[in-house]
This record gives sequence, structure tokens and C-alpha cells, in this order.
Amino acid sequence: MCGYTYQGDSAPDRCPRCGASKAQFYLKNKSSNNIFGILIIILILAVVFCLFTC
Repeated sequence: MCGYTYQGDSAPDRCPRCGASKAQFYLKNKSSNNIFGILIIILILAVVFCLFTC
């Protein structure tokens, strides 16, 4: 709900930041998130490069 990230085997019963229940946590896949971020950075750099050279 609030973006709090918990690292461990299971989510806490309540979010320490906003109080959301354990059911509102979801498993985040680290590897796909990193790849997506890298692709976004490459896309931004390509656009900036094209703006200055075209």
C-alpha cells in the first residue's frame, strides 16, 4: 500500500509504516525489476543522445 519493502521469508502481520495487513503484501521479483530499470535507463539515454545529435 505504502511502498514499504520487507526482506525476509514471510511478510510481517502488519506494515510498520502504514499498518496494512499481511494479505496486502506481495512477493517482488528482484531480477525482473532490475532488468526493467536498466532497459528504461538505456531508452532514456538513447532519446537524449538522439536529441543532441539529430
